[in-house]
Amino acid sequence: MKYLKKMGENRYLLIILAISIVFLGFFLYKIGSIPGLFIDETNYMNEVISETKFSTDINGLHDPVYFGSVWGQGQSVLYSWIVLPVVKLFGFTTTIFRLPMAILTFVTILSFSIVLYTSQKDKLLAVCVLITMLTSPWIFISGRWVLDANIAPVFVALSLITLFLAINDNQKNISLLVWIVVSGILLGLSAYGYIAAWIYLPILVMLLTGMILIKRWLPIKLLVTWLIIILIMAIPLIVFAYRVNVQHINHISKFLFFEYPYLRANRTSSLVDMSNGVITGIKQNMLIGAQQFFLGTDNLTQNSVAPFGVISIPTLLLGFFGFFIRTPNLSKKAKIMRTISLIGLVSFIPCMMVIKANYNHWNLLWMPMLALVGFGLFSVISALKVRLRNPMLSYVILFLPIAFLTVFVGKAYFGFDGSKNFFNNFNGSYEETREIDSMMSKKYPKSRLYMTDMSSNFAVFRLVRNPISSTEYVVEKGPELESKRNEVGIGPETQYDYLRDYSRIAEAKSGDIAMVFVGDENYNLTKDKHWHVLKKDKFNHHDVCLVQKV
Repeated sequence: MKYLKKMGENRYLLIILAISIVFLGFFLYKIGSIPGLFIDETNYMNEVISETKFSTDINGLHDPVYFGSVWGQGQSVLYSWIVLPVVKLFGFTTTIFRLPMAILTFVTILSFSIVLYTSQKDKLLAVCVLITMLTSPWIFISGRWVLDANIAPVFVALSLITLFLAINDNQKNISLLVWIVVSGILLGLSAYGYIAAWIYLPILVMLLTGMILIKRWLPIKLLVTWLIIILIMAIPLIVFAYRVNVQHINHISKFLFFEYPYLRANRTSSLVDMSNGVITGIKQNMLIGAQQFFLGTDNLTQNSVAPFGVISIPTLLLGFFGFFIRTPNLSKKAKIMRTISLIGLVSFIPCMMVIKANYNHWNLLWMPMLALVGFGLFSVISALKVRLRNPMLSYVILFLPIAFLTVFVGKAYFGFDGSKNFFNNFNGSYEETREIDSMMSKKYPKSRLYMTDMSSNFAVFRLVRNPISSTEYVVEKGPELESKRNEVGIGPETQYDYLRDYSRIAEAKSGDIAMVFVGDENYNLTKDKHWHVLKKDKFNHHDVCLVQKV
């Protein structure tokens, strides 16, 4: 009897455990092959492989604070610091590369739920927040592949959670200092995860500092300690931002032991166009962002699937409505977490005015928003439990987001019904590329392979081959770039190792091979008398035909 009573008291903990296990099973399912390799992720994989093998990035820089990347557009370095030890220990595979991202995302959401579980008498709040965050299609998409920018929201969220733990530390001893230090380090590191954080973090820190002072959540000494840690962590990146955006350096430079690339392609394309006036630019961007949010897509297939978006609209509306309901059973500690989450959301509003709207550009907005929707659902359910004749009916609300994610995962993501979509049947394929590379290396070692859009596809081929140093990479790129061997971010355009762009097909010699996509205009090559068909194959989930020049 005591056991059953104990089980009843811990029912919400069991629910949290059950939901977490089921979600994690789907979250890690086929993570190495679904989704396919997006070009940004493939470039980042090559950076990590280069760091693992040669202790430099692909451009030869030691300890960079920012990757110059293939075309000089730049990629954030933070995730590489996390995944490097894992790749060194277990070796590189797509699964190994993606796994830390998925685990960190899951741990962040679970941590959010657990701290609320321990801070609130009514444990339903922890369940509501957990369900709201875990059932977000954006969380599911962004946590299963590595876009460098998507690590920043995770670190910001973990920083806010540890700050909350510091504020609510009743011992007021060494553990309080530990939470402050950890929070400061995490928030400082988040700046290395996404360039938009350079705008967001100063606003977030300023608003949090103001609230801490007004509410007297922390002693002044600890607040100052927190601020100093953040500043120290960010100094190398502040220097880099100054050199790139103010000095406009066009050469590799150093600060302490860090090496700085220069960016051939600046990131102004991610900012709002103000040429028609500041107010007009801001208004148009905000309207576009709202449209993307409520229609459930930003029209970037790697980010979103209409109409699923970031969160189901019914859940959002219920959460928004519940946010304004007075909730007597919300503890003082839970109210602090709600305030911190609200500050996290409000801090991004100025960024929405200057950063072009899409789900990844605005990724720092979603986690605090989802947490607040969870608070809102808790308020709605709490109010309904009092008013409904059968209080259990109020829990039906929680099945809405679960059903929503189930449809998304089953049909729009994995395609369990047999349907093909962007995630399960598109982008680069590591296995298919490795098969073609193996064929070229073993059967046709002296032949060249001509293909359409070589400059976009070479990174996958580089991924499956033995790692090469930055010096070898310059040679591999071919004579077209020999004169630019000391420049950062010069990717191959028409030549890489045995690869040639199809635009150079006239140079093909006897024994050379061309890979043409079925249905493409170049497929006519299969009927050319100077070429004969070797085999039909698959490349990046598309049907191709390999033909050899006679």
